Amino acid sequence: MNSLPDDAALEDSILTNETETATKCCIVFGDRGSGTSTLCNLLMGDSAPFPINEVMALQVKTTKIQIEEYNKLKIVDFPAFQHFEEDDDILSLRLDELDKRLEGKEINAFVVVVNNTLPFLHSGTTKTIDRFLAHFDPNYFWPRCCFFVVKPAKNVQILAETVR
Repeated sequence: MNSLPDDAALEDSILTNETETATKCCIVFGDRGSGTSTLCNLLMGDSAPFPINEVMALQVKTTKIQIEEYNKLKIVDFPAFQHFEEDDDILSLRLDELDKRLEGKEINAFVVVVNNTLPFLHSGTTKTIDRFLAHFDPNYFWPRCCFFVVKPAKNVQILAETVR
């Protein structure tokens, strides 16, 4: 279980300006089709390594975590649960993979992408939040968590193309 940095480590990082020069890490997750990969691509600037093609997205999101780094920002497109019945072991494996691939790096933000056409969070997203809360201390997760509410993914894609 990850924990908050101790006071001495936090003071050292402030004194050495590591917080300004270190690569930041952002985990983006949400229901399939909510626009998580499009948001990740928007954060990547001109590079667009996260698949947004429907067929490719379905294959990637159900099988692995995708991590890309750009301009001192490490972006993680984390596959949320797609079905409430999905085995908890699958999410545990994803969290183990995340820990291994981040190599102890601090997570600066958890971004939950929510499609505003739905009046509630899907059970897959809420189950993923529950598992993050069990894996990370709630005092670590909640201050770093934000909800990014979007219209359907096509509008996010239009926004991404406009910004580029």
